Parts: sequence; C-alpha cells; structure tokens
Amino acid sequence: MLSKLTALFRKQVKPVPYEFRPTPAHIEVLNFWAGEATEDLWLYRFAARQGKGLLAPDNTLSLSSVFGNREIIMKSPANAKVFFTGENVSKYAAYEDHCLDIVNLSLGFDYLDHPRYMRFPLWIQNVFQPGYDLTSIRETLEQITTDTRNGYRWNKNFCSLICRFDEGGQRTLMMNAMRRIEPVDSAGAYLNNTTALKDQYNDDKLAFLKDYQFNICPENSDRNGYVTEKIFHAIIAGCIPIYWGSNNHPEPEVLNQDAILFYENEAQLPALVKQVSDLRTNEKRYREFVMQDRFKPHAAEYIADMVNEAGQRIRKCLER
Repeated sequence: MLSKLTALFRKQVKPVPYEFRPTPAHIEVLNFWAGEATEDLWLYRFAARQGKGLLAPDNTLSLSSVFGNREIIMKSPANAKVFFTGENVSKYAAYEDHCLDIVNLSLGFDYLDHPRYMRFPLWIQNVFQPGYDLTSIRETLEQITTDTRNGYRWNKNFCSLICRFDEGGQRTLMMNAMRRIEPVDSAGAYLNNTTALKDQYNDDKLAFLKDYQFNICPENSDRNGYVTEKIFHAIIAGCIPIYWGSNNHPEPEVLNQDAILFYENEAQLPALVKQVSDLRTNEKRYREFVMQDRFKPHAAEYIADMVNEAGQRIRKCLER
C-alpha cells in the first residue's frame, strides 16, 4: 500500500518523460548529482563490484537519489532498486520517507529501524574507495594519523572556511567569531576573500587545508546523524575542526570527540573564541591537541561493518 506521502506526491506532480537506460553493467542511475559521470559515482562502482555475477540484462539494478522527480524511480522496471541520500531529507519533501515503499534498499544518514533501510552516511564515499576492506580501511585511518603527526608545523596559517552558502547563518557567526582572533581565509564562493585555493592549490581542497591550523567545517543543517565529508576533510588535512551539526556528536563510534572544537550557540561563542585563541597562541597546547588520536580504537571495524553490510544487502536485492 502506498504511503500517504507517496499518494499525495502522485496527485500533485505531473507525469514526467522516462526511458529505461541501464549502463553496460546493467545498472540504471537516476537523480544523482549533476555533472558527475555515472561511471565515476562511488555507489555505482560499489554496486557493480557487489553485483558481479548477478547483474544481467534480465536482472538490472536501479540506483537513485533526491536530485530529480520521484516518479521516474517508480517507473523504473529494474529488478532491484536502491535509493541513497547524502542530503538532509527534511529539505526534500518527496523523499522524507527514504522511498521505503518503492525500493528494495534505502541508504542514508538517518538512524531508522526498518527492514529495507540501513545507515550509510555520505562521508564513507569521500574517504574510502569502493573496494576497501577492513585492512585497507584500517591502513587509511592509520595513514591519516601518521601524516598529521609527521606533518606537524606550528607556523601554519590561522583558519579557513570553504563553503558555497550559509543557509542557517551558523557559518557566518563562526567565521565572524574567529575573526576576533585573526583574519579568516574564506576560499569558497561564500564570503570569498582569497583566490589561493584556485591560484596556488589548483582547487585541491586538502592541499589548501594542510596549511591551516583550524578549519570551520559545520554542516549546512543540524540533524542527528547527518554527517558529510566536511569534518573528515579537516581531519585528513591535519586541521583542528571547528564543527556544528549532528547534535554535536558526529560519528561517535568513529571520531574522538575530544579532538574536535564545537560551536553550540551564540551564547557559547566567547568561550569558543577563547579556546581557539589559547590554542593559536600556545604551541604546547596546540601540539597536544593536534597529536591526540582523531579516531576511536575500533573505528576501522565499525566502518568495515557498514561497508560489508551494504554490499551484502545489495547482493541480496539482486539474488532471485
């Protein structure tokens, strides 16, 4: 039976043209980010690996997301359907139910208890390759820690921000607060005041961040479990993250919360400014903060379990 949301959606949205166009790997991709080739999508490459020996002209897979009309997902004749969102679905009314009534498997960042859903947050796709196993995941985390400690420098630039917009105003508040200490370099489209990211670093975000002590990296909205690549990019680059989002408990099974600075609200800003200022002017404290473990002891196992379960569930969708 269709959910009330799906029924309402069908009444309000006019029919849209649709043509079934699976790739040579027998995978159809619908409503994903514009401008990225299908073959470059992490989930596409992951699903192709998991479906090896199962995908066929008469056993196709549909991968879909939120950047398009839900109706075409329903129209797809694919034998198995997987929905993925790396976005806060509260902002996408047609997808707030994670398409649970029209797909075989739904992947997202929310914590939901449903037989056709599993939590699989976006940041995994930005840190690990589709073929990674427990060993390679552990090696990656260890390498991040090693690179941070071996690459330690006290004489870095102060603080950076890279974002395209500031929907809720949190990024502006955080940037203005940090400006009380020293100027902040904003290299993205929003509040841009430097061309260094493009001119000096050839748009290599991680290389740019490596030259900064701190990185303002809040999410664009605060929702439990909604964690994107932003905080992980700061950690990989060796920055101290200044973060807001996911109820200020981002990936507690993976990240050492003591290695992160949190923005809570405007009333807390003076305390945050003092904390950052102390770290900026006291090398001993800064070094101790940077050198602590960024990841929990069993982070690799936790991540590997998620990746393995996602693979198993995609294969199960294709088994007939």
